[in-house]
Amino acid sequence: MHEGPGALADPKRGRAHFLRRAVGSHLMQLPGNLYYWREKQAEVDYIYQYRGILYAIEVKSGRRKTSKGLHDF
Repeated sequence: MHEGPGALADPKRGRAHFLRRAVGSHLMQLPGNLYYWREKQAEVDYIYQYRGILYAIEVKSGRRKTSKGLHDF
């Protein structure tokens, strides 16, 4: 989620960065709590908590669809 200045120079990373931010911006407008989860090499972009239920959300923009973080969470 915290990418350096070079993220926008690479079209694929720039698209991923933009989409992740857009999703996060939308989630912040909803009632509930928003978190980020990371443990060792696994991470989930957003953890949305609403009415006691946790929703793990991973934003993907390319063909690579690995979701190790979701599985580990």
